[in-house]
This record gives sequence, C-alpha cells and structure tokens, in this order.
Amino acid sequence: MSQHPQKFIPLANMRGSLRSFTEKDRSRIVAAANSGGRGDGLLRFPEPYTAKHFDFLLTGPKHWLFPWEVCGIEVERELVGCIGAHPFKEDWKKHCVMVGYWVDKRVEGYGITSAAVTSMLALIVRRSHFKRVESSVFAWNQASKRILQKNGFVEEGVEQGSIYKAGQHIDMIRMAKSVAE
Repeated sequence: MSQHPQKFIPLANMRGSLRSFTEKDRSRIVAAANSGGRGDGLLRFPEPYTAKHFDFLLTGPKHWLFPWEVCGIEVERELVGCIGAHPFKEDWKKHCVMVGYWVDKRVEGYGITSAAVTSMLALIVRRSHFKRVESSVFAWNQASKRILQKNGFVEEGVEQGSIYKAGQHIDMIRMAKSVAE
C-alpha cells in the first residue's frame, strides 16, 4: 500500500495530472521504463528497471520532505511517465532540490513533460522551503534542455566528460532556476 493517499495535481495546460503511485501502476511503469533504451538519457536510472525499483516508489524513503517527491505523470487516464523532486541532503544545500523526469517514448514531443515540469515547479513553490531548483541533462539531449528552458531554467555550465555511461564519457549541462518568492 502507498505511504501517501492517492492525490492528484492538475497537469499545466493539459488534461492530466501528477499523482501518487499505486500498486496497479507497477507493470505499466516497469514496461515503459524498459522501452527503447529509456535509461540512456537519464542520469540515475537503473537498467533494467524492475518491479523492485518501482516498489521503492510506493513506500518512499523516510526522509521525504513532502509526499510528492516522486509521482506519476498521467494523461487522459494513462500513466505515461514519472517526475521527481529530490532534496539535497547536505546542510549547505538544503534550500535546493533536483528535478528529474521521463516519459514513455510513445508520448514524447507532445508537451507532456514540459507540462509536468511546470506543475512540479508550482508544487515546489507552494509546499516547500526550497529556493532553487536544479536539473542536469546530457549535452546531446537538446529536447530535455528545451523543456527546462521553457520552464525558466538557465544553463549554468557544462561539466565536460563528467558522466561515464554505456562505455563513454558524456558532457552534462547543469540547469537551474530560482524559485524564491
């Protein structure tokens, strides 16, 4: 059973929502996560993604600061992805949160991810103490960079060759946005 009751947050400018996960979502998320090299463009993503990984989302770590740290992206009653806001644990960076996301490859390019980021940012501002939101994208993932830019993120720099994944060194672009009121 989910640690948090089922809740919905409207998806910006779209018929959908960000919502908590349920056990019924397990097979859908596992299948979508393993479709077509899904983890290739993600910084921290287990491959293969298993039911055990999904089960962690249901219970959540005990340090969660708000119940929406990780949630599903649903459009027209279909779960199509995941978005998370992960607080930094270090004292000197507790005012910052890292946002990450992915959607099923079948629905890329329809504005769903951008709407999910917009909704997550609104949630972060309303329900938390965070002043800064960060995200990192691989340099080759220009679509993800554009999603962040549409949501007010700016590029702060490139960490050349800082990620080693799939047998190669990859440049990572650091993006950030101030959410201080």
